[in-house]
Amino acid sequence: MRWSLRLGSILGIRIEVHVTFLLLLVGMVALSQPRTSAELLQLLTLVALIFASVMLHELGHALMARRFGIVTHEIIMTGIGGIARLQRMPEKPSQELLIAVAGPAVNVVIGMRTVGLLLVS
Repeated sequence: MRWSLRLGSILGIRIEVHVTFLLLLVGMVALSQPRTSAELLQLLTLVALIFASVMLHELGHALMARRFGIVTHEIIMTGIGGIARLQRMPEKPSQELLIAVAGPAVNVVIGMRTVGLLLVS
C-alpha cells in the first residue's frame, strides 16, 4: 500500500504501518498534552497495547486463512485499524465465516485474559 512503511514480518507475513497510524499517534500525544515523561510513557504504552491487539486480531484472520491454503500477503496497520490482504477469498462460505470470526475471537480471548488478570490483582 502506498504511504506505508515496512516494519518486518511475522510468520512470513509482511507487516506495514501506514502513515495515518503515525499521524494518529502524533495527534494523540498533541491532544493529550502529557506533562511528564511518566504520562508520555503511559500514553505510548496504551498506543502499543492497542497496536498489539489490532495486530493479533489481523493475525487471527491470516492464520485461519492459512489453514485453508490462502496466503496473506501483508498486514497493514492504519489509523482506523488493520487490514489483512489475502491472496484470494475462500471458496466455501463456511471457510469465509471462520476466517471472518477468527479476528474477533482473538479479541475475546485477549479480553477474557485481561479481565482474569485484573480480578487476580
